[in-house]
Amino acid sequence: MKTSRTTLLFAAACAAAFLTVPAFANKPRKPHEKKDASAADSTTPGADGQTERSTTVTNQDGATATRDSVRTTDAANGTSSATATTTGPNGQTATEESTSKKNDDGTVSTTGTRTGADGKKSKVDATTTKTAGGHKTTGTVTGANGKTADASNTVQHVDGQTTKTQAATGPGGKTEERVVMSKKNSDGTITRQIQTTNPDGTTSSRTETVKVETTATK
Repeated sequence: MKTSRTTLLFAAACAAAFLTVPAFANKPRKPHEKKDASAADSTTPGADGQTERSTTVTNQDGATATRDSVRTTDAANGTSSATATTTGPNGQTATEESTSKKNDDGTVSTTGTRTGADGKKSKVDATTTKTAGGHKTTGTVTGANGKTADASNTVQHVDGQTTKTQAATGPGGKTEERVVMSKKNSDGTITRQIQTTNPDGTTSSRTETVKVETTATK
């Protein structure tokens, strides 16, 4: 596997989208406003305390992946900490630990580590900025070998479709990019169109339909 080990394995999958965006990255909702179906989204604002969330994703072939996370938030001080475990269809697991802080300018700084199924750790330093239709996270991912990749993750919500654009540039200057366009269907499933541009300029695309089930407790 070439090209800085495929851009440091796509910057460790952009370190699980920079260890997810903390609750206070978005503006608080009005008091007593009802929680909606977007509670499954890690960017949904939350209050003080601890939230546990379990998400299961099943594709059209029946392959299943799960993510279990716990986040503790101190909204008054603009801080949070989180842990998460992701289990893939093959049973291999990856774990994450992170801390986040809201800055005076409204951005959110996150630092953390991700331990892959092979036991190797990646270190993440990132900043998230709220945008008109979503948010953008930029930062660095440092692999177990000490090499660093610049990475970004942009999320945009327009007309019922969510577009996530992830990019990572490795030590050699080569960039890999992945664009995922997701839209919810009438039966509750989600169709994803995934386009990847490899460091050598070649491209690939695929379409999948997944079922997402999320439970959250506080």
